[in-house]
Amino acid sequence: MRLLDIAEQSGGNGLAVGVAGITANQHRGWDLRRKRREGELDVLLRRAEALPKQDRLFLETILREGKSTVKVAGLMQTNPRALRRRAKRLARRLCSHEFLFVIREMGHWPLTRRRVAEACVIEGKSARQAAADLRITFHTVRRHIEAMAHAFEAAHPGLPWNAPHGFFRAPRQASTTPTTGGGA
Repeated sequence: MRLLDIAEQSGGNGLAVGVAGITANQHRGWDLRRKRREGELDVLLRRAEALPKQDRLFLETILREGKSTVKVAGLMQTNPRALRRRAKRLARRLCSHEFLFVIREMGHWPLTRRRVAEACVIEGKSARQAAADLRITFHTVRRHIEAMAHAFEAAHPGLPWNAPHGFFRAPRQASTTPTTGGGA
């Protein structure tokens, strides 16, 4: 399934749709123990198709098959707490406005921006890790992230670009307080 198909099925043209009407900000306290409605699971699993295979299979095991993180941790020989954190991070990423925007718009972007979007927004890598993996400079990654942020804010004026993994924050405004001289 193409990424655009996932975006269209996940909420049409309105980015205010999170998981079955829950926005990303309301979804910060995602509780794995809570039973979910079928519609919420369907949306999460459809969006999970855009994730890397390992993350997608992990979420499908927990959500579709209903296995607990303790059982999955036993199979993977890892800490259940770490898997719960990973599941929450993945769910937050899937519910973010930025994730849906990138899936929807990346087909129109140049190749490098598309690769940066996949690495940073879809896979959740830091800008530094993306630069190393893509073999481009950190500055180039940052420039593409800023371009994505500006495109997002232009398309959705009321929503700020809030990357869930903190790889970009809006530049600081110029200080209005006078600074003292000196320095090194």
